Amino acid sequence: MSSMDVVDGLTTDIAIFRGDPGKFVIHISGTHGVEAYSGSASQAAFLDYIAKEGLYQSSSDATLPTLVFVHALNPFGFANNRRVNEDNVDLNRNILTDAEFHFVQSRDPNYAGYVDLDSQLNPTSKFHDNHLINEAISYFTLGRAIMKYGLTSLKKALVSGNYHKQRGVGFGGFEQTKSVKNLIRLLVDELQIPVKAKDFILLDVHTGLGPEGVDTLMYQGTAEYVQSIEQTFPTEYADKAIVGGIKVEEFAPSPLPEKRSEKLSKGKAVDAHAKDVASGYELTVGTVSGSLCSNYLATNQSGTKFLCITQEFGTVPVHIVGMNVMQENSAFQWGTPEDRQIYGEKLKGVFFINTKDWKRRIVVRGFKLILQAFNVLSS
Repeated sequence: MSSMDVVDGLTTDIAIFRGDPGKFVIHISGTHGVEAYSGSASQAAFLDYIAKEGLYQSSSDATLPTLVFVHALNPFGFANNRRVNEDNVDLNRNILTDAEFHFVQSRDPNYAGYVDLDSQLNPTSKFHDNHLINEAISYFTLGRAIMKYGLTSLKKALVSGNYHKQRGVGFGGFEQTKSVKNLIRLLVDELQIPVKAKDFILLDVHTGLGPEGVDTLMYQGTAEYVQSIEQTFPTEYADKAIVGGIKVEEFAPSPLPEKRSEKLSKGKAVDAHAKDVASGYELTVGTVSGSLCSNYLATNQSGTKFLCITQEFGTVPVHIVGMNVMQENSAFQWGTPEDRQIYGEKLKGVFFINTKDWKRRIVVRGFKLILQAFNVLSS
């Protein structure tokens, strides 16, 4: 166990179980701070499994993959009920190279319709001091915007990231954050994954989009893994209803035109049930399971087989998710300390459903995905 300092005594915790030096399972929680509960619970469940099964008893067991747990990548967001970090940066839009930062900062800031929708995305004050009245007006205003622009257009502006307005929602940063640099240093410099890995599977856990309690798998990888993803991570059913494992092709690895792959259809819903989750992500870059894997981890060895997955657990309808993300950012940037607390708690309630059924489903599916990756890479 080790920790990486981030800000004000807050750390990202690391657990590494040494196995085959050429095979890695990497599991990340808390990229979007307040969403960390689901990934953290999955990690805790698998730690119990390791202890009960007596795994990794020797200093290095070559029959097992090297297992890396990254807990609370964004500890500030986790501690303060925010999706973003201490500088208002969305870490899942921040994993870009210097050339990519230059590109995204020099292009039209309205490339995804952000400027057109700025007043909707970034209100600088509440509509009314009365909380209930403010909620009613907020819903009315959001409904009017959806009718005018369409839900997908509004979602696209929100999730594509902005690289020009630091206090705005969805800010991707002007440069890599300390958390991102810590992660790259761990995986690239210390573990030397680009040099040593022959196979690796990375799992980055999020909540918010999709049917409540059901996980969608957004992925990219080499052909050997992508072609067999349904066998490796099968969609799970119970009484003909989907329990989890909906499939969506992942975001392209780079905003640079010359790096965009014709074979990758960003946000393409492989499973029909994933349409609502996938829509709007056509312009999203700088992600853990997209940019980190392609730009940093799978660069030096053409023979490396990799699969990078975002596991997204559904919570509430997408328009409620979006409204609460916008409200919380507005409260944090322009509100009172009381506003920050109220809307931070509301945001937590959107990304963490505090019911036994939801929590049970998250732990079961989260554990299962780690186990499936673990079994694939075990000798």
